[in-house]
Amino acid sequence: MAKRPKPRQCVESPDTGACGYERQIEMSWTPKRFLWTSVVAALLVVPLAGCGSSSGPAYETVGVGVLHAGSAVPPPVRDVILKIDGKIASKNGPGTSIADRTASKDRSGTLLLDMQTLEQVGLIRYSVDDPWLKRDVSFTGVLLSDLVAMTQPAPAATTLHLVALDDYEVDIALADVERWPIMLATRLDGKPMAVANGGPTRLVFPYGLVTGIDELKYKDLWIWNIKTLTVR
Repeated sequence: MAKRPKPRQCVESPDTGACGYERQIEMSWTPKRFLWTSVVAALLVVPLAGCGSSSGPAYETVGVGVLHAGSAVPPPVRDVILKIDGKIASKNGPGTSIADRTASKDRSGTLLLDMQTLEQVGLIRYSVDDPWLKRDVSFTGVLLSDLVAMTQPAPAATTLHLVALDDYEVDIALADVERWPIMLATRLDGKPMAVANGGPTRLVFPYGLVTGIDELKYKDLWIWNIKTLTVR
């Protein structure tokens, strides 16, 4: 009959009086055992690294943008759906030079956009539970941050002021625009939006896709039928 091993004695630390079992066990591991344990731990940790929310963007890119800061923004050839003004350097026509963009902190310009030009900023898509339509909706449109960047806002600008066709208006902090992928939607469930359906553009917040958004607080900022956007 095999003999049971003698129980290890607890060796108290002269400093803390704590038992030295853990240190004895650690020191008794062989190099091979330590290596095998390290490999197993690594295999367990690696798959978990991609499970967080930082593994990718909250949206899908469906159209690469061709209009950026300093791009020549063509004048509208169809119905104007959005006017952008305020502390911006961009205007319809030739591109703005670097010297013009840095000449003044108090910029004042105007952009008139038709749908084709607006969507040349680049298209993204994501689905959210719309708090006003009361259902899950797939929206397509431009990142508000990309649109603002294209207008070349003044360094001192802090706010976006949006006005709807019925004169409803909201203010959005530029810090929020940079923080979250807020969308200026141009399509609902893949189709252009008529005025009767909240079009031609509406603001969409990425509810449930990113953290930090107070859904109750921002509900009233879901503005639609947008006619003007002013950078302040």
